[in-house]
Order: sequence, then C-alpha cells, then structure tokens
Amino acid sequence: ILVLPFLAAPTWAVAVAIACFLALYVVMPAMSLPIPWPSTELLQRHVAEANTTYASGNALDVWRFSIRELNLLLPMHLWILPRSIGLFLLGILAWRSGFMQYQERHLRFLWIAGGVGILIGAATTIAIAVGATARWGIFGTLLPNISSLILAIGYGSLTLALVQHPVVGQVLKVFAPLGRMAFTNYIM
Repeated sequence: ILVLPFLAAPTWAVAVAIACFLALYVVMPAMSLPIPWPSTELLQRHVAEANTTYASGNALDVWRFSIRELNLLLPMHLWILPRSIGLFLLGILAWRSGFMQYQERHLRFLWIAGGVGILIGAATTIAIAVGATARWGIFGTLLPNISSLILAIGYGSLTLALVQHPVVGQVLKVFAPLGRMAFTNYIM
C-alpha cells in the first residue's frame, strides 16, 4: 500500500525514491533511531515458545501467541521497511523500463548480476558471521545491510535468468502460483 502512490509518479521520482529508501536502509545501523531491537536471549526464548505453541497448542493458543508476538516483530519490520519499499520501487522501475517484458534481451546481465551478487553477498555475510569485519569501523557497521541488498539483487537476477532457461524455466513455472499467493498475502 505504501508504494501504490509511486505507480502514478514519474519515473525520475521513482528512481530518486529508490535511492533514498535504500540509502536510508544502508545507514540505519549507524543512526540512533528509537526502534528497539530485541536481545538475542529474548529472541531465543521467543523461538522456543513458538516451537512449543505451534507444535502442541490449540487454535486459541496459536492465535494468542500470534497476537503477543506482534510487539516483538514490529521493530524488526520497521528496520526492514525502507529496504522493502526500495526493492518494491526497483521492481516498478524495472517494469517501466521494459526490463521485465524483455528479459531475454538482458540475459547476460542477469547471469552476471546473479553470480556476482550472490558471490559478493555470500562472502560478506560469511565475513560478518565469523567476525572478520569487527574492526572495519563504520563500514563494518553498514556492511550487513549492504550485504543483504547485494544478495537480494543477486538472488532476484539469478531467478530471472533461470526462468529463461528452457528446462529450469519449466520447473520454476510450477512455483509461479505460489509466488502470486505469497505476494497477495503480503499486500493484504
């Protein structure tokens, strides 16, 4: 719903909004925002409770748990909101440019962007996970968000390239209704 006004916006405004939302997402870890992030211990307790409730609870228990967890999940959604909006807008820009309608013309780019994006995103994610970026200062602080954007673009590009493959594309088309359903649930 938040991106719907951009459907009527000029293409240049969509491009500026993409840059702004994705830049905000990248720099958010360095900002002092009043959005609380749950502690590791709290998240571990929550997962343990979720495992118990969803495995053995009745419908009322699951419903109550789902309502209670909104307070925990809302800050996480606020943290990724700029990324989500930026990537949605990137999709609008890709459609308007004709990129999505003529993917076969951009197949080489899709393969390269997919491979490079996944390699760089995976390498930086591993570096972060093993603590190799701990002394990188501000760049080390921003790298997790940069890495997730690179991975998202890599995965998206690779998926679009694979859909164009004669054999793999047929296999992936089976999942198209699932993707449409997930998107419909997401926007509802």
